[in-house]
Amino acid sequence: MKKKLLLILTLLTAGINLTGCMTTVKTGEMGMRTSFGKLIKTENPGLHFYTPIKGDIQKLNLRSQTISLPIPAYSKDSQIAPDNKIQVTFSLLENETERVFKRYGQQYIKTQVEPRVANIFREEFGTRNALQIVQNRQDLNNSMQSRLTQELRSLGLAVEAVNISIKFSAAFEKVAEEAAIARSQANKAEQELQRVKFEEQQKLARAEADKQVKVFEAQAQAESIRLQTEQLNRNPKYIELLEAQTKLKAAESWNGQLPNYMGSSAIPFIQLPNPRSLK
Repeated sequence: MKKKLLLILTLLTAGINLTGCMTTVKTGEMGMRTSFGKLIKTENPGLHFYTPIKGDIQKLNLRSQTISLPIPAYSKDSQIAPDNKIQVTFSLLENETERVFKRYGQQYIKTQVEPRVANIFREEFGTRNALQIVQNRQDLNNSMQSRLTQELRSLGLAVEAVNISIKFSAAFEKVAEEAAIARSQANKAEQELQRVKFEEQQKLARAEADKQVKVFEAQAQAESIRLQTEQLNRNPKYIELLEAQTKLKAAESWNGQLPNYMGSSAIPFIQLPNPRSLK
């Protein structure tokens, strides 16, 4: 009876060894071969055999992974946001697999990544007032991505995306919405004021330009009179020249019709007969 029991146990042990000494490392994974708990080498994708008594082959995922964490947090002005969620998408760098496994083991996401994400989020959240967070969520998102990229890189991870969902109480969200509307209206009023100021400045500029034109015209006229006076002083016949120029201009603009009277004595010109009346 004892021999049969021993034979059964031997067969069971052999069966367990046969089924447990083979594993497959899939594409996008890296196998960590251990011996008595110590990493001895890495294994690329494919079929691998191992001795269960000595160790096993654990697998690390090299593909993109996303964690989603609920993280309540307080703002700088002590407003609580109880239903925040942050999603971080990252991947393990292939050349960092040995270091990550040796330092943190296969559960590095739970023990290292998630706590660091939560701590950085609470720190960034706590440096801003609640109204600032609601009105500029992208600023918080950008700060988180920048810090997480640096922090997780030290763990051997590459951050691919960070998305944050923030939710304050309904009452505060309403106040924030009203504040945003008021801010928008204030911006519009400021823009309108700047437009009016610009138009007034344009009017003043045009008035000043017109004033300058009149000043220049007056100066030009005065200069013309001065030059004419000088010419009269130098040449008494200058006035005769001016009269001649005036008559010449009148002649150039004459329309061919003679006036009925000439001078102030009302002596009529000789009336010429109309050529049509001679026919």
